[in-house]
Amino acid sequence: MSTGYTALASCYDSMTPDVNYSRYAETLLKLTKKYGCDPSIVLDLACGTGSLSFELASRGLEVIGVDASYDMLSQATMKNTDEENPVLFLCQSMEDLDLYGTVSAVYCCLDSVNHLSGVNALNKAFSKVGLFLEPGGIFIFDVITRERMERLSGQAFVREAEGVFCTYRYLFDPKTSRQHVDLDIFTANRQGLYRREAETVTETAFSLDELDTALARGGMDRVGLHGEFALRAPREGEERITVVAKRNDSSTHSITTNQKAGK
Repeated sequence: MSTGYTALASCYDSMTPDVNYSRYAETLLKLTKKYGCDPSIVLDLACGTGSLSFELASRGLEVIGVDASYDMLSQATMKNTDEENPVLFLCQSMEDLDLYGTVSAVYCCLDSVNHLSGVNALNKAFSKVGLFLEPGGIFIFDVITRERMERLSGQAFVREAEGVFCTYRYLFDPKTSRQHVDLDIFTANRQGLYRREAETVTETAFSLDELDTALARGGMDRVGLHGEFALRAPREGEERITVVAKRNDSSTHSITTNQKAGK
């Protein structure tokens, strides 16, 4: 059994046909401009197979995609065919983010922040984001709530696509505020025989106070709270919320492009 996005990488796109990356990209850019930032270079943090990265690049942005999973990035690289505006992909964890210079916006979508192992990892990751985010730059991320994890605990689901199906089993531990998702992935070969692979994905429920504290440690302030990739405020009981933070103009936490390049 593996942990993380290894076995799931090759079928991730076919297992998530309901994700509207084009709409996500448009909403992210609208939110970014709403809070006073006109982005040029952006970071897609925990970019997975790069679907959102390519949507952002197609809108004229210079995009860096970072993910900790080599297997997910391998899928992204195979799709990186736009010679005029290719995406730069880097294999790094959120906690060990290391760029060559600053970016004007950072996006971390589809509950990737929840994949951090706890508050210490959250603080470290957000400090890295703040380090490479320009003063006045925007950081937008979404998180699923503890209530969602509690609701799904004990449930199981099946998803199917051509030549592959996957079972998901959810279990939430209230003592650790962590959700474990056990996956069984069955992939058909050319002879119609199926190979089974098992994988576990773990997510952490973070409170708004914990998120705000981590943002402050990174020299950022929360400036907006929205519904699931929406311009409106969260509805009561909404189980995925979008957080918008802004880099403090007065902070000295960030690093300039010239500093990083040693110029």
